[in-house]
Amino acid sequence: MDHINKVLAFISESLYRFSMAIHAALAIGKKVMNKYYNKTDHSEVYWIAMVLHPCHKLEYFKAQKLDDSWIQAAHDIIWEEYEHSYKLDNILGDDDDDVAANNEHSVSSMSTNIFDNLPDLSPTSSELSDELDRYLASDVEGAKDMLMWWYEKLGVYPCLSRMAHDYLTIPATTLDVEHTFSQGCLVLPHVRNRLNFQLTHALMCVSAWSLLSLIDNSVIKAALEVDITDKEELADGWDAILH
Repeated sequence: MDHINKVLAFISESLYRFSMAIHAALAIGKKVMNKYYNKTDHSEVYWIAMVLHPCHKLEYFKAQKLDDSWIQAAHDIIWEEYEHSYKLDNILGDDDDDVAANNEHSVSSMSTNIFDNLPDLSPTSSELSDELDRYLASDVEGAKDMLMWWYEKLGVYPCLSRMAHDYLTIPATTLDVEHTFSQGCLVLPHVRNRLNFQLTHALMCVSAWSLLSLIDNSVIKAALEVDITDKEELADGWDAILH
């Protein structure tokens, strides 16, 4: 957003490059963009997502030369959410045995030495509650795929990794949701309104997954060629979405 704002500002000031109509349109676009961009200051999701990005962390706000109060606010926001929703007790429970069972990347869970799996030697709540401190204290890292970076760090930050995946997978815009809603009108026109919700769900998922090459189109074609007109009524749940 910062880069787009700078480019629009530079082009709108270069009067010799484009006609006045183009400059006016760019100026309006810049004004509208900044109107919504400024609203990110009031979005805790935005602050948390920026801090949980391994390329930025709190260094992003420092690079923007924001006041120390803003940087402290970002720190407090992510700490409050982490403590409230992602602390060890809220994810794994009070049993230390659950820690070793859920932390699949830990040395103790992979070891065949029975003494490595003693409950008293498992990570404690106080030790794992320092995950955010350790993450913020480390240097920023270049990560082309931030979700894969967090997946690889699951053993180091078991609780914080879950928080990162929850926040970093939030869609940046509602475009996909609106597109899916529009697709529903094509699946359920006024002459085809007797489909139940499960079959409608299945058709829309198949359409999206097919475009992403997540399913084999030959399977879909084979299913379309099956004649079910003379067969018995299908059992309940035949069209359920199975994960």
